[in-house]
Amino acid sequence: WSPDGSRIAWISDASGEYQIYTAPSERMTEPRCLTDFKEGYPTNLQWSPDGSKLYFSTLHWDVYELDADTKALSRIGGGERSAIRSFPLSPDGAWAAYTATLPNFTSCLYLLDLKSRKSHQVTDRWYDAGSPLFSRDGKYLFFTSSREFRSQYSQVEWNSSYSVTDYVFVLPLAKDTPNPMTLRSDEYAPGGEDARPDGAKHEGPKDVKAETRVDTDGLAQRITALPLEAGRYRLILADADKLYYSSFSGFMMQGGPRGGAPAGGIKALDLKTMQTS
Repeated sequence: WSPDGSRIAWISDASGEYQIYTAPSERMTEPRCLTDFKEGYPTNLQWSPDGSKLYFSTLHWDVYELDADTKALSRIGGGERSAIRSFPLSPDGAWAAYTATLPNFTSCLYLLDLKSRKSHQVTDRWYDAGSPLFSRDGKYLFFTSSREFRSQYSQVEWNSSYSVTDYVFVLPLAKDTPNPMTLRSDEYAPGGEDARPDGAKHEGPKDVKAETRVDTDGLAQRITALPLEAGRYRLILADADKLYYSSFSGFMMQGGPRGGAPAGGIKALDLKTMQTS
């Protein structure tokens, strides 16, 4: 579905080759073919936030931008050693995040400026990174990185084996965006949170359109680990000072199921208190 619900996009081989189609959501019998591929398998189809463009990847590890009105098609990137399977967009559609494989076969996180078509490396070559997620206000990028190495006895042979699991990290995209892990003052403020010198009350939050500003210099220096234990994480949504996720332990417990015990349901990390619920 397009963000406004007016159109639906899908992939079909009705013509003999896989192509991308759209149709008005109320008239699905009037499909419009947007591509003319001679081979290949487009996949990972997604709309831009404003509903004007479609993004997808192909069998040849390329990532394309497709204008849903004019059919204009342009290659905006691709993987050199593996496919780019995840390509989340910022809320304003100006940036994208993705992972690509480096020469040492480590998965590295990048930010792509969709206007200039320039990529900026976020993480280094030492640890795998993945699962990028923009906050809904466009100020933060969350991701996972495999940095926990734990030895244990193998269940197959009398020898050591190793589990590699993830931590969750946050990156303030602009330099002046507060880092949620920064220590805050706990000093008493007379009058409470709503007090102002003029006696007026604070106004409630206004509905402001999200704008993603990225200071590309010093990206790695602004990355901070969140206080979540090592495991396997699926990052779902970051909104209203909360990060929603699901997880499981990721360790192969003695006598237990492979892959670790599920941690149960969807959880929320409050980015102000750092408490999980």
